[in-house]
Amino acid sequence: MTASTVPNCRAYAPAFAYEVALIVDEGMQEMMVRQRDVFYYMTVTNENYAQPSAPGGTMNDATPEGILRGIYCIDENARDAQVQLLGSGAILNEAIAARAMLKQDWNIDAAVWSVTSYTDLHRNGAACERVARPEDDAPAPFVTRALDVSHGPVIDCRDGLCPRAVGIDPRLCAVPLCRARHRWFRTQRYALGLA
Repeated sequence: MTASTVPNCRAYAPAFAYEVALIVDEGMQEMMVRQRDVFYYMTVTNENYAQPSAPGGTMNDATPEGILRGIYCIDENARDAQVQLLGSGAILNEAIAARAMLKQDWNIDAAVWSVTSYTDLHRNGAACERVARPEDDAPAPFVTRALDVSHGPVIDCRDGLCPRAVGIDPRLCAVPLCRARHRWFRTQRYALGLA
């Protein structure tokens, strides 16, 4: 949350190794090659879990952009899913487990989205709003365009402070946003499914 107050800080909370690799590579390119006055802050976990390959087995064009801009779908079935689960960092595995529980217990298809940077999504949304005030044809925020391919409620699963996702709430179009919080050292995938 503090990172959002520093304009040249690019803050990320990746969940998977391929996300970390892409963010570190982009950070090195931006700071060392392009000589931009930015620094990267990354929150990672020490939880031991399986590291999947990038969606589709390869890093397609949409995945790297989504990782670096703050959100991308880790599922192939986002268009067909009835519910969209947003997860970030350590909580993403709970969103994945909630997806399986929703399918098994209630026969509800859910798509999981990795939110790598709430800060960048908020900054992008605020920039689009600044342009929208004087002009009617302002660009849509990245989070709005990313989730535009999906339908159904969006459930934001997070384990951090509440204000983190509040910055993207208004940018989720007309999609209802439910908040399911993760309690410290307790798994709450059932709460995510009931949200």
